Amino acid sequence: MIEQEEISLNKAMESLSGAESEFVNDRQNNCASRSYYACFHVAVHALCKQGIHPSGQRAHWGHDLVQAQFVGELINRRKL
Repeated sequence: MIEQEEISLNKAMESLSGAESEFVNDRQNNCASRSYYACFHVAVHALCKQGIHPSGQRAHWGHDLVQAQFVGELINRRKL
């Protein structure tokens, strides 16, 4: 799913740019929110690059799924 990889990376970069803008303008809460989403989307990107995708009817990247798969598969199991 190269398309999902590219979409996730683009979203991560956009969120990071937003975080930087919010930081410069002294809006800490928005900066933290954009930073979180930058991390979330780059985690989705990393999972997709390793061939890990959501399964089931919805096939949706939920926040709990991303955290569990990133830690469980990429860090603990694959040591990446």
